[in-house]
Amino acid sequence: MSEPIKKVVDSYRNVEPVVTAEDRIRALDASAKGKAGRLALALGIAGALVLGVGMSLSMVPSGFFALGIVIGIAGIALAAAAYPLYLKQLSRERDSVRAEILELAGQLPA
Repeated sequence: MSEPIKKVVDSYRNVEPVVTAEDRIRALDASAKGKAGRLALALGIAGALVLGVGMSLSMVPSGFFALGIVIGIAGIALAAAAYPLYLKQLSRERDSVRAEILELAGQLPA
């Protein structure tokens, strides 16, 4: 029986699944990537919304064309900053879990 299937079957048997070093390493890595991804996604969405407001202001026939352009450029800047922010936050998150991952990696068979 494969390991993932065994874990599912054990959960139905009320047996506490064994968490291996590999599982913990995967979970820590996913956690680091997830936190950075959520932050970048939030900034990207905010930037897209600000860009939309700027586009809306520049399209209506009123005196807000220049303001719409300025707000739209700010939205573009926010959305463009999402990926560099992702990389920076991912680096921070990896630094915070680096010691534990390397310790767990030392427990793995060679």
